[in-house]
Amino acid sequence: MPSVESHGGQRADDGRLAAGVTEPIIRPDEPAHRQPGGGLAAVVAPEGVAAILAIALVGVLLTARLAGLGGTGRTPTPGPSDGSSPGQTVAGPAVDLVSIGLVLGVDRRLLDYGQTLQTEIDKSTVDTVNVKATMGQMNQQLLAGAPAAARLQDSPPTAAVGRDLSAVYAQLRTKIDEANDFKNSDEPAWRASAIAVVELLKALAPIDLRLERLQAGLSDPAVETSPSAPPSAPPTSPPSPTATPAPTAPPSAPPSSGSTTPPSGTPTPSGTPPLAEPNQLQNPGFEAGIDPWELVLANPNVHAGVAADTAGPKSGKTSARIDISAFDGNPQSISLQQTGVTLEQGAKYRVSIALRSSIDREVRVRVTSASPPAQTYGRQTLLVGGTWTVQTFEFTTAVGGSGRLFTIEVGQAGGSVWIDDVSIARVSPFGP
Repeated sequence: MPSVESHGGQRADDGRLAAGVTEPIIRPDEPAHRQPGGGLAAVVAPEGVAAILAIALVGVLLTARLAGLGGTGRTPTPGPSDGSSPGQTVAGPAVDLVSIGLVLGVDRRLLDYGQTLQTEIDKSTVDTVNVKATMGQMNQQLLAGAPAAARLQDSPPTAAVGRDLSAVYAQLRTKIDEANDFKNSDEPAWRASAIAVVELLKALAPIDLRLERLQAGLSDPAVETSPSAPPSAPPTSPPSPTATPAPTAPPSAPPSSGSTTPPSGTPTPSGTPPLAEPNQLQNPGFEAGIDPWELVLANPNVHAGVAADTAGPKSGKTSARIDISAFDGNPQSISLQQTGVTLEQGAKYRVSIALRSSIDREVRVRVTSASPPAQTYGRQTLLVGGTWTVQTFEFTTAVGGSGRLFTIEVGQAGGSVWIDDVSIARVSPFGP
Protein backbone atom coordinates (compact mmCIF):
# COMPACT_ATOMS: atom_id res chain seq x y z
CA MET A 1 0.00 0.00 0.00
CA PRO A 2 1.30 3.46 -0.75
CA SER A 3 2.06 5.67 2.19
CA VAL A 4 -0.19 8.66 2.78
CA GLU A 5 0.78 11.84 4.61
CA SER A 6 -1.36 14.78 5.65
CA HIS A 7 -0.67 18.45 6.31
CA GLY A 8 -1.93 19.90 9.54
CA GLY A 9 -3.45 16.73 11.11
CA GLN A 10 -2.85 13.30 12.65
CA ARG A 11 -4.23 9.90 11.80
CA ALA A 12 -6.85 8.60 14.23
CA ASP A 13 -6.51 5.23 15.88
CA ASP A 14 -9.10 3.68 13.55
CA GLY A 15 -7.05 4.62 10.51
CA ARG A 16 -9.07 7.77 9.50
CA LEU A 17 -7.70 11.28 9.37
CA ALA A 18 -8.44 13.45 12.36
CA ALA A 19 -10.43 16.71 12.09
CA GLY A 20 -8.68 19.58 10.39
CA VAL A 21 -6.83 17.33 7.91
CA THR A 22 -6.08 18.77 4.52
CA GLU A 23 -5.78 16.90 1.21
CA PRO A 24 -3.58 13.74 1.51
CA ILE A 25 -0.43 13.41 -0.57
CA ILE A 26 0.40 10.18 -2.39
CA ARG A 27 4.07 9.69 -2.98
CA PRO A 28 4.77 9.01 -6.66
CA ASP A 29 7.71 6.74 -5.85
CA GLU A 30 5.44 4.14 -4.32
CA PRO A 31 3.36 1.84 -6.52
CA ALA A 32 -0.32 2.43 -6.45
CA HIS A 33 -2.70 -0.43 -6.16
CA ARG A 34 -5.40 -0.06 -8.82
CA GLN A 35 -8.86 -1.37 -8.13
CA PRO A 36 -10.74 -2.98 -10.96
CA GLY A 37 -12.81 -0.49 -12.88
CA GLY A 38 -10.38 2.45 -12.53
CA GLY A 39 -11.47 5.82 -11.12
CA LEU A 40 -10.31 7.35 -7.87
CA ALA A 41 -10.47 4.12 -6.00
CA ALA A 42 -8.04 2.64 -8.50
CA VAL A 43 -5.38 5.17 -7.54
CA VAL A 44 -5.90 5.93 -3.87
CA ALA A 45 -6.26 3.56 -0.97
CA PRO A 46 -9.66 3.29 0.73
CA GLU A 47 -8.58 5.36 3.70
CA GLY A 48 -7.32 8.05 1.31
CA VAL A 49 -10.66 8.13 -0.45
CA ALA A 50 -12.43 8.58 2.86
CA ALA A 51 -10.15 11.49 3.71
CA ILE A 52 -10.81 13.16 0.37
CA LEU A 53 -14.57 12.77 0.78
CA ALA A 54 -14.40 14.28 4.25
CA ILE A 55 -12.46 17.25 2.92
CA ALA A 56 -14.98 17.74 0.10
CA LEU A 57 -17.85 17.65 2.56
CA VAL A 58 -16.19 20.36 4.66
CA GLY A 59 -15.72 22.46 1.53
CA VAL A 60 -19.38 22.10 0.58
CA LEU A 61 -20.49 23.14 4.04
CA LEU A 62 -18.20 26.19 4.00
CA THR A 63 -19.44 27.19 0.55
CA ALA A 64 -23.06 26.92 1.65
CA ARG A 65 -22.31 28.95 4.76
CA LEU A 66 -20.67 31.72 2.73
CA ALA A 67 -23.54 31.72 0.27
CA GLY A 68 -26.00 32.10 3.13
CA LEU A 69 -24.01 35.07 4.37
CA GLY A 70 -23.99 36.68 0.95
CA GLY A 71 -20.21 36.45 0.88
CA THR A 72 -19.95 39.25 3.44
CA GLY A 73 -20.05 37.42 6.72
CA ARG A 74 -23.30 39.20 7.71
CA THR A 75 -26.54 37.47 8.46
CA PRO A 76 -28.92 37.92 5.53
CA THR A 77 -32.20 39.76 5.91
CA PRO A 78 -35.02 37.24 6.30
CA GLY A 79 -37.24 36.94 3.26
CA PRO A 80 -40.71 35.49 2.98
CA SER A 81 -39.26 31.98 2.85
CA ASP A 82 -37.28 32.59 6.08
CA GLY A 83 -40.40 32.58 8.22
CA SER A 84 -40.96 36.36 8.16
CA SER A 85 -44.52 37.52 8.42
CA PRO A 86 -46.06 38.33 5.03
CA GLY A 87 -47.78 41.33 6.64
CA GLN A 88 -44.57 42.75 8.08
CA THR A 89 -44.45 46.55 7.62
CA VAL A 90 -41.47 48.80 7.07
CA ALA A 91 -40.54 51.58 9.44
CA GLY A 92 -42.67 54.72 9.18
CA PRO A 93 -41.42 58.25 8.59
CA ALA A 94 -39.05 59.68 11.15
CA VAL A 95 -40.17 62.24 13.71
CA ASP A 96 -39.14 65.81 12.83
CA LEU A 97 -36.95 66.49 15.87
CA VAL A 98 -35.82 69.87 14.54
CA SER A 99 -39.38 71.21 14.38
CA ILE A 100 -40.19 69.75 17.80
CA GLY A 101 -37.18 71.49 19.33
CA LEU A 102 -38.15 74.76 17.67
CA VAL A 103 -41.75 74.80 18.92
CA LEU A 104 -40.71 73.73 22.42
CA GLY A 105 -38.41 76.76 22.55
CA VAL A 106 -41.20 79.00 21.25
CA ASP A 107 -43.62 77.61 23.83
CA ARG A 108 -41.20 78.25 26.70
CA ARG A 109 -40.87 81.87 25.67
CA LEU A 110 -44.63 82.21 25.25
CA LEU A 111 -45.15 80.88 28.78
CA ASP A 112 -42.59 83.37 30.09
CA TYR A 113 -44.53 86.19 28.44
CA GLY A 114 -47.66 84.71 29.97
CA GLN A 115 -46.12 85.19 33.42
CA THR A 116 -45.53 88.84 32.57
CA LEU A 117 -49.20 89.20 31.61
CA GLN A 118 -50.28 87.46 34.80
CA THR A 119 -48.24 89.92 36.82
CA GLU A 120 -50.12 92.77 35.15
CA ILE A 121 -53.48 91.06 35.68
CA ASP A 122 -52.76 90.78 39.41
CA LYS A 123 -52.40 94.56 39.65
CA SER A 124 -55.36 96.80 40.39
CA THR A 125 -54.70 98.62 37.11
CA VAL A 126 -52.82 97.01 34.25
CA ASP A 127 -50.08 98.87 32.42
CA THR A 128 -51.62 98.82 28.95
CA VAL A 129 -48.36 99.81 27.28
CA ASN A 130 -46.56 96.86 28.90
CA VAL A 131 -49.37 94.47 28.00
CA LYS A 132 -49.35 95.65 24.41
CA ALA A 133 -45.57 95.30 24.13
CA THR A 134 -45.67 91.81 25.69
CA MET A 135 -48.35 90.69 23.26
CA GLY A 136 -46.28 92.07 20.39
CA GLN A 137 -43.34 89.92 21.49
CA MET A 138 -45.64 86.92 21.75
CA ASN A 139 -46.84 87.59 18.23
CA GLN A 140 -43.26 87.40 16.94
CA GLN A 141 -42.79 84.04 18.64
CA LEU A 142 -46.03 82.75 17.13
CA LEU A 143 -44.85 83.81 13.68
CA ALA A 144 -41.62 81.86 14.23
CA GLY A 145 -43.35 78.75 15.55
CA ALA A 146 -46.31 78.52 13.14
CA PRO A 147 -44.37 77.03 10.16
CA ALA A 148 -42.77 74.37 12.38
CA ALA A 149 -46.17 73.48 13.88
CA ALA A 150 -47.55 73.17 10.35
CA ARG A 151 -44.68 70.80 9.40
CA LEU A 152 -45.49 68.62 12.41
CA GLN A 153 -49.13 68.59 11.36
CA ASP A 154 -48.15 67.38 7.88
CA SER A 155 -46.06 64.44 9.19
CA PRO A 156 -47.98 61.24 10.18
CA PRO A 157 -46.12 60.55 13.46
CA THR A 158 -46.81 64.08 14.75
CA ALA A 159 -50.01 64.99 12.87
CA ALA A 160 -52.26 64.99 15.96
CA VAL A 161 -50.02 67.09 18.20
CA GLY A 162 -49.15 69.40 15.30
CA ARG A 163 -52.83 69.97 14.64
CA ASP A 164 -53.52 70.77 18.30
CA LEU A 165 -50.53 73.10 18.54
CA SER A 166 -51.46 74.94 15.33
CA ALA A 167 -54.97 75.48 16.69
CA VAL A 168 -53.63 77.05 19.89
CA TYR A 169 -51.24 79.26 17.92
CA ALA A 170 -54.10 80.43 15.68
CA GLN A 171 -56.31 81.23 18.69
CA LEU A 172 -53.51 83.21 20.31
CA ARG A 173 -52.86 85.15 17.11
CA THR A 174 -56.54 85.98 16.77
CA LYS A 175 -56.82 87.21 20.35
CA ILE A 176 -53.65 89.31 20.04
CA ASP A 177 -54.83 90.75 16.71
CA GLU A 178 -58.09 91.80 18.34
CA ALA A 179 -56.15 93.68 21.01
CA ASN A 180 -54.35 95.73 18.36
CA ASP A 181 -57.57 97.67 17.81
CA PHE A 182 -57.74 98.79 21.46
CA LYS A 183 -56.72 102.27 22.51
CA ASN A 184 -54.00 102.50 25.17
CA SER A 185 -56.47 104.23 27.46
CA ASP A 186 -58.94 101.31 27.32
CA GLU A 187 -57.63 99.52 30.41
CA PRO A 188 -60.62 97.14 30.84
CA ALA A 189 -60.27 95.90 27.26
CA TRP A 190 -56.53 95.25 27.65
CA ARG A 191 -57.11 93.47 30.97
CA ALA A 192 -59.77 91.23 29.44
CA SER A 193 -57.51 90.45 26.49
CA ALA A 194 -54.57 89.61 28.76
CA ILE A 195 -56.77 87.27 30.80
CA ALA A 196 -57.96 85.53 27.63
CA VAL A 197 -54.38 85.07 26.36
CA VAL A 198 -53.22 83.61 29.68
CA GLU A 199 -56.13 81.15 29.58
CA LEU A 200 -55.20 80.06 26.07
CA LEU A 201 -51.57 79.54 27.14
CA LYS A 202 -52.70 76.86 29.61
CA ALA A 203 -53.26 74.51 26.67
CA LEU A 204 -49.52 74.53 25.86
CA ALA A 205 -48.37 72.54 28.91
CA PRO A 206 -50.05 69.21 27.98
CA ILE A 207 -49.08 69.69 24.34
CA ASP A 208 -45.44 70.23 25.33
CA LEU A 209 -45.50 66.99 27.36
CA ARG A 210 -46.62 65.14 24.24
CA LEU A 211 -43.88 66.80 22.21
CA GLU A 212 -41.26 65.83 24.78
CA ARG A 213 -42.41 62.20 24.61
CA LEU A 214 -42.05 62.24 20.84
CA GLN A 215 -38.66 63.88 21.20
CA ALA A 216 -37.59 61.00 23.47
CA GLY A 217 -38.63 58.39 20.89
CA LEU A 218 -41.99 57.53 22.46
CA SER A 219 -45.41 57.71 20.85
CA ASP A 220 -47.99 60.44 21.30
CA PRO A 221 -50.17 59.42 24.28
CA ALA A 222 -53.16 61.23 22.82
CA VAL A 223 -52.98 58.94 19.79
CA GLU A 224 -52.44 55.84 21.95
CA THR A 225 -55.54 56.44 24.05
CA SER A 226 -57.85 57.53 21.24
CA PRO A 227 -60.43 54.82 20.55
CA SER A 228 -60.22 53.23 17.17
CA ALA A 229 -63.25 53.02 14.98
CA PRO A 230 -64.96 49.62 15.22
CA PRO A 231 -64.70 47.49 12.14
CA SER A 232 -67.65 47.69 9.86
CA ALA A 233 -70.06 44.77 10.03
CA PRO A 234 -69.75 42.26 7.22
CA PRO A 235 -72.58 42.18 4.73
CA THR A 236 -75.38 39.81 5.71
CA SER A 237 -75.66 38.46 2.20
CA PRO A 238 -73.46 38.59 -0.88
CA PRO A 239 -74.42 41.28 -3.37
CA SER A 240 -76.27 40.20 -6.43
CA PRO A 241 -73.96 40.06 -9.43
CA THR A 242 -76.64 41.63 -11.59
CA ALA A 243 -77.62 44.38 -9.17
CA THR A 244 -76.77 47.90 -10.23
CA PRO A 245 -75.16 49.96 -7.46
CA ALA A 246 -77.09 53.00 -6.34
CA PRO A 247 -75.75 56.14 -7.99
CA THR A 248 -73.79 58.45 -5.77
CA ALA A 249 -74.58 62.12 -5.44
CA PRO A 250 -73.20 64.10 -8.39
CA PRO A 251 -70.16 66.27 -7.67
CA SER A 252 -71.02 69.72 -6.52
CA ALA A 253 -70.67 72.47 -9.05
CA PRO A 254 -68.32 75.40 -8.44
CA PRO A 255 -69.81 77.78 -5.89
CA SER A 256 -71.74 80.72 -7.23
CA SER A 257 -73.07 83.85 -5.66
CA GLY A 258 -76.51 82.24 -5.44
CA SER A 259 -75.38 79.07 -3.66
CA THR A 260 -77.12 78.23 -0.41
CA THR A 261 -74.46 75.76 0.76
CA PRO A 262 -70.79 76.19 1.64
CA PRO A 263 -68.23 75.89 -1.20
CA SER A 264 -67.32 72.41 -2.37
CA GLY A 265 -65.01 70.65 0.05
CA THR A 266 -65.89 72.84 3.03
CA PRO A 267 -65.94 70.68 6.16
CA THR A 268 -69.24 71.09 8.00
CA PRO A 269 -68.94 69.79 11.59
CA SER A 270 -71.60 67.31 12.65
CA GLY A 271 -74.52 68.95 14.40
CA THR A 272 -73.87 72.48 13.14
CA PRO A 273 -76.94 74.34 11.89
CA PRO A 274 -77.35 74.89 8.15
CA LEU A 275 -76.89 78.20 6.39
CA ALA A 276 -79.98 80.38 6.32
CA GLU A 277 -79.06 82.45 3.28
CA PRO A 278 -77.03 82.33 0.06
CA ASN A 279 -73.37 83.26 -0.06
CA GLN A 280 -73.25 87.06 0.13
CA LEU A 281 -70.06 87.40 -1.91
CA GLN A 282 -70.08 87.89 -5.66
CA ASN A 283 -67.75 85.88 -7.90
CA PRO A 284 -66.56 83.81 -4.90
CA GLY A 285 -64.65 81.31 -7.06
CA PHE A 286 -63.11 83.91 -9.43
CA GLU A 287 -64.63 82.15 -12.43
CA ALA A 288 -65.45 85.59 -13.88
CA GLY A 289 -61.99 87.01 -13.23
CA ILE A 290 -61.17 89.32 -10.32
CA ASP A 291 -64.01 91.88 -10.44
CA PRO A 292 -65.67 92.93 -8.09
CA TRP A 293 -62.76 92.01 -5.81
CA GLU A 294 -60.15 94.75 -5.32
CA LEU A 295 -56.50 94.49 -4.31
CA VAL A 296 -55.69 97.23 -1.79
CA LEU A 297 -52.11 98.28 -0.91
CA ALA A 298 -52.23 100.32 2.30
CA ASN A 299 -48.51 101.11 2.37
CA PRO A 300 -46.45 102.74 -0.42
CA ASN A 301 -43.52 100.46 0.44
CA VAL A 302 -45.37 97.25 -0.43
CA HIS A 303 -45.81 95.87 -3.94
CA ALA A 304 -48.21 93.17 -5.09
CA GLY A 305 -50.44 92.22 -8.01
CA VAL A 306 -53.50 90.00 -8.45
CA ALA A 307 -54.61 87.91 -11.42
CA ALA A 308 -56.98 85.09 -12.28
CA ASP A 309 -55.01 81.83 -12.40
CA THR A 310 -56.21 78.71 -14.23
CA ALA A 311 -53.33 76.51 -13.01
CA GLY A 312 -54.65 74.12 -10.37
CA PRO A 313 -57.61 75.93 -8.74
CA LYS A 314 -59.33 74.39 -5.74
CA SER A 315 -62.53 73.98 -7.75
CA GLY A 316 -63.92 75.20 -11.04
CA LYS A 317 -61.47 76.55 -13.60
CA THR A 318 -59.95 79.60 -11.90
CA SER A 319 -58.58 80.92 -8.63
CA ALA A 320 -57.13 84.29 -7.64
CA ARG A 321 -53.34 84.54 -7.30
CA ILE A 322 -51.70 87.39 -5.39
CA ASP A 323 -47.98 87.84 -6.10
CA ILE A 324 -46.16 89.82 -3.39
CA SER A 325 -42.77 91.28 -4.28
CA ALA A 326 -42.37 93.68 -1.32
CA PHE A 327 -44.05 93.47 2.10
CA ASP A 328 -43.78 95.06 5.56
CA GLY A 329 -44.98 92.20 7.79
CA ASN A 330 -48.31 93.87 8.54
CA PRO A 331 -51.13 91.59 7.28
CA GLN A 332 -53.54 94.39 6.40
CA SER A 333 -51.00 96.30 4.27
CA ILE A 334 -51.91 93.99 1.36
CA SER A 335 -55.48 92.76 1.12
CA LEU A 336 -58.07 91.50 -1.34
CA GLN A 337 -61.43 93.10 -0.55
CA GLN A 338 -65.07 93.04 -1.49
CA THR A 339 -67.76 95.32 -0.07
CA GLY A 340 -71.51 94.82 0.30
CA VAL A 341 -71.77 92.31 3.17
CA THR A 342 -74.87 92.72 5.34
CA LEU A 343 -74.83 91.74 9.01
CA GLU A 344 -77.82 91.31 11.31
CA GLN A 345 -77.42 92.15 14.96
CA GLY A 346 -77.09 89.04 17.12
CA ALA A 347 -76.76 86.69 14.15
CA LYS A 348 -74.05 84.06 13.68
CA TYR A 349 -72.13 84.00 10.40
CA ARG A 350 -70.00 81.27 8.87
CA VAL A 351 -66.97 82.13 6.74
CA SER A 352 -65.25 79.59 4.48
CA ILE A 353 -62.22 80.05 2.25
CA ALA A 354 -59.80 77.86 0.29
CA LEU A 355 -56.14 78.91 0.44
CA ARG A 356 -52.66 77.80 -0.52
CA SER A 357 -49.29 79.59 -0.55
CA SER A 358 -45.84 79.29 -2.06
CA ILE A 359 -44.42 79.47 1.50
CA ASP A 360 -45.75 78.71 4.98
CA ARG A 361 -47.54 81.87 6.07
CA GLU A 362 -50.51 83.35 7.90
CA VAL A 363 -53.53 84.90 6.21
CA ARG A 364 -56.00 87.01 8.19
CA VAL A 365 -59.66 87.16 7.19
CA ARG A 366 -61.79 90.01 8.60
CA VAL A 367 -65.25 91.48 8.26
CA THR A 368 -65.13 95.20 9.08
CA SER A 369 -66.90 98.47 8.57
CA ALA A 370 -66.14 100.06 5.21
CA SER A 371 -65.35 103.56 6.47
CA PRO A 372 -62.58 104.56 8.92
CA PRO A 373 -62.06 104.10 11.73
CA ALA A 374 -62.63 100.46 10.82
CA GLN A 375 -64.67 98.42 13.26
CA THR A 376 -64.05 94.67 13.20
CA TYR A 377 -67.08 92.35 13.48
CA GLY A 378 -65.36 89.02 12.89
CA ARG A 379 -61.83 87.82 12.21
CA GLN A 380 -59.64 84.75 12.06
CA THR A 381 -55.92 84.16 11.47
CA LEU A 382 -55.35 81.10 9.28
CA LEU A 383 -52.21 79.01 8.79
CA VAL A 384 -51.56 78.35 5.10
CA GLY A 385 -49.10 75.98 3.41
CA GLY A 386 -48.28 74.61 0.00
CA THR A 387 -51.45 72.56 -0.53
CA TRP A 388 -55.06 73.67 -0.79
CA THR A 389 -56.89 73.75 2.54
CA VAL A 390 -60.49 74.79 3.12
CA GLN A 391 -60.80 76.64 6.43
CA THR A 392 -64.02 77.63 8.15
CA PHE A 393 -64.84 79.76 11.16
CA GLU A 394 -67.93 81.39 12.68
CA PHE A 395 -68.55 84.63 14.54
CA THR A 396 -71.52 86.36 16.14
CA THR A 397 -71.89 90.09 15.62
CA ALA A 398 -73.35 92.46 18.17
CA VAL A 399 -73.79 95.22 15.58
CA GLY A 400 -75.79 94.99 12.38
CA GLY A 401 -75.63 97.00 9.19
CA SER A 402 -75.06 96.81 5.44
CA GLY A 403 -72.12 97.67 3.21
CA ARG A 404 -69.63 95.80 5.38
CA LEU A 405 -66.18 94.98 4.04
CA PHE A 406 -64.85 91.42 3.58
CA THR A 407 -61.04 91.46 3.54
CA ILE A 408 -58.39 88.77 2.97
CA GLU A 409 -55.13 90.15 4.37
CA VAL A 410 -51.85 88.67 3.08
CA GLY A 411 -49.19 91.33 3.81
CA GLN A 412 -47.46 89.26 6.50
CA ALA A 413 -44.98 87.66 4.05
CA GLY A 414 -43.89 87.62 0.41
CA GLY A 415 -44.36 85.01 -2.29
CA SER A 416 -47.66 84.00 -3.86
CA VAL A 417 -51.05 83.25 -2.33
CA TRP A 418 -53.91 81.48 -4.11
CA ILE A 419 -57.54 82.07 -3.03
CA ASP A 420 -60.68 80.21 -4.07
CA ASP A 421 -64.23 79.35 -2.94
CA VAL A 422 -64.79 82.27 -0.55
CA SER A 423 -68.10 82.37 1.31
CA ILE A 424 -69.90 84.25 4.09
CA ALA A 425 -73.50 83.50 5.04
CA ARG A 426 -75.76 83.66 8.07
CA VAL A 427 -76.28 80.52 10.12
CA SER A 428 -79.81 79.53 11.18
CA PRO A 429 -80.99 79.80 13.82
CA PHE A 430 -79.32 82.89 15.25
CA GLY A 431 -76.34 82.21 17.43
CA PRO A 432 -76.55 82.80 21.17
